[in-house]
Amino acid sequence: SAWLKQTAAQYGIRALLTKCNPAAGDPIDCYDADFIPACCGKDEAVDFVSNQLFIPRDKVIAFGDSCNDFPMFSRSGRSFLIGNAEPMAKKQMGCHLEKSYCHGILSVLQELN
Repeated sequence: SAWLKQTAAQYGIRALLTKCNPAAGDPIDCYDADFIPACCGKDEAVDFVSNQLFIPRDKVIAFGDSCNDFPMFSRSGRSFLIGNAEPMAKKQMGCHLEKSYCHGILSVLQELN
């Protein structure tokens, strides 16, 4: 994993390895490998949309289900793992929503009203 990340970095690419999430329909005991140009990714998308729409970052809400969402979380004002997030993400984040998928997202949005 370290070798892969170092090699990818030499080419301006981020390599993210995360365990697949069977609760989301992924195979058991497999990994997702994301290779993303350093200038792109969910975190960069938050920056772009925030800047284009003049939305302060503290007003941005992000939802995710795995460790590869953490860079996006770091650029958002509030971040939530949905209930069916992969176990490693739950362990690292320390908290998650009770509900899964859109039901978890809706529960947060309803609280904002």
